[in-house]
Amino acid sequence: MANQNAIILSTLIGQLRSEIAPDMKEDDYFEIFSNEQILKEYDLSYEEILKGTIGKGGDGGIDGLFIFANGALLDIEETLPKFKGSLKIDLTLVQSKNETGFGESVIQKFISSAADIFSLEKTIDSLKTVYNEDLLNHIQLFRDVYMSNITKQPELNINYFYASKGEEIHPNVSRKIDDLKTIIKSYFNNANFSFEFVTAEKLLKLSRKKQKESFTLKLKESPISTEDGGYICIAKLDEYFSFITDEDKLIQKYMFDANVRDYQGATVVNKDIFTTLKSENEFEFWWLNNGITILTNQASVSSKILTLSEPQIVNGCQTSFEIYSYFKEKSIETDPRSLTIRVIVTTDEKIKSKIIKSTNSQTAIPAAVLSATDQIHRRIEEYFKHNGLYYDRRKNYWKNEQKPIKDIISISLLSQTFKAMILQEPHISRAKPSSLVKNEEDYNKIFNQNYNIEGYLKLMKLQRRMEKHLILTDYLGKGEVLNIRYFVYMHFVLNNRINKAGFIDKNVKEYFDEFISIDFDSIRDIEIENSIKTVFDIYKNNGGTDGTAKAKYFTEAVIKSILKPETKLQADIK
Repeated sequence: MANQNAIILSTLIGQLRSEIAPDMKEDDYFEIFSNEQILKEYDLSYEEILKGTIGKGGDGGIDGLFIFANGALLDIEETLPKFKGSLKIDLTLVQSKNETGFGESVIQKFISSAADIFSLEKTIDSLKTVYNEDLLNHIQLFRDVYMSNITKQPELNINYFYASKGEEIHPNVSRKIDDLKTIIKSYFNNANFSFEFVTAEKLLKLSRKKQKESFTLKLKESPISTEDGGYICIAKLDEYFSFITDEDKLIQKYMFDANVRDYQGATVVNKDIFTTLKSENEFEFWWLNNGITILTNQASVSSKILTLSEPQIVNGCQTSFEIYSYFKEKSIETDPRSLTIRVIVTTDEKIKSKIIKSTNSQTAIPAAVLSATDQIHRRIEEYFKHNGLYYDRRKNYWKNEQKPIKDIISISLLSQTFKAMILQEPHISRAKPSSLVKNEEDYNKIFNQNYNIEGYLKLMKLQRRMEKHLILTDYLGKGEVLNIRYFVYMHFVLNNRINKAGFIDKNVKEYFDEFISIDFDSIRDIEIENSIKTVFDIYKNNGGTDGTAKAKYFTEAVIKSILKPETKLQADIK
């Protein structure tokens, strides 16, 4: 059976690779596949998985490294968020071997690297001769989030995974896990440590775990039906817990994709919800809570069983996660209390967007975040689809449709590319990518119904072309590509315009229209190589650090290398 599982797994991976990553080496895709399956409960995008896939020379036996704070993935491109209340840090470290066995050498590498990366006495600089830049950047992020929140006494979970196509684990291999645990505990004695061998059978099981399309919820009372096909319901807390979790009792996060706020962790409000769950047993829960709002394409009720098609929880995310925590942490099986649920049935995207905005506007959320469901994003998605690209307006929709990794475009990537190529602010693209859709002023400059939609497609096709050259440039490390990519985009566009005067006497729409008119396809690849070399030289001459890539002076130096000395760098954008 062990050999049978390995054969089936190899066939599955081969077919998936041919569909979504045909240009990727087999071993490299096995790393992506393993990371995706192991972290399936987090529902990560390919973009997020690729950022955490760090396996290459000097990786300390670690192919994947992912840091979660209160259940949310930390991005090495983002500024470290501020956390309110308590903090739980989950550090996931993965080794993926495209072979049919588990070896001692992998555990030994884990042990050796753990003695370095978890020792706070050893600076990141002192480890640069031993480990690659990607690993050290992630370890720096881990140290930053842990040390900057030390007064919160964060809960720390360090979880190792070793994945292969094997099934049997020799005792000589498994006995080394205690040595790794001892190392971890010597540096973080209060940390929770776990280690799992991820076999071919486990990888197959995880790969078969798909998003459900139809869900059922047992109701406490017959619901009130509305004229438009919706329902107002009351359900017991334990039944709702079953509704939002899978067979392994893990929360099904994709049910919350439309809830733009996501789970906010241990805020005062959420603590109050949890306290109500834990101690207010003499009151009905729905008396003290606003309840849940669910959007669905189709709903029906039979014998107090509510059936929903592709439900999205658009209000009540915080309540849902606190109910989940209450049942999981307290190991509670039943609870007679109830909560109210509003079920709204519609397939109209405009109505859905309006509901999402309305149900998420009762707290101070930037308008731009709520605008992520705007009509313009649906237009971009449709236009891209007809031209061979897939706009990830609905996170992981195209990933689940098994579209090629290289053809899936996130909202964040489109925003960063626009900011660099058109708004000439690549340092903002590098330093504050999330702010581009959270800040209303930035958002409205990037996503505007009056822009020619062809320009967005042209931006991303050009970005894909340049990104391929950046990745294949042998003198650039992954961290250096990350730091200079947006500056290269800007340099190439500016350097190949007839009028190299920046935004002088132009507003954004006029500049974007001019960008669209340029025939970039006729420009030779050597010009991309020249932009890469020029920008990299400027980067190194200005310090060559993460700080350089986030600084406005780097942007100004790149622009100055193109414009004539007497030309004003950049006028105010109208």
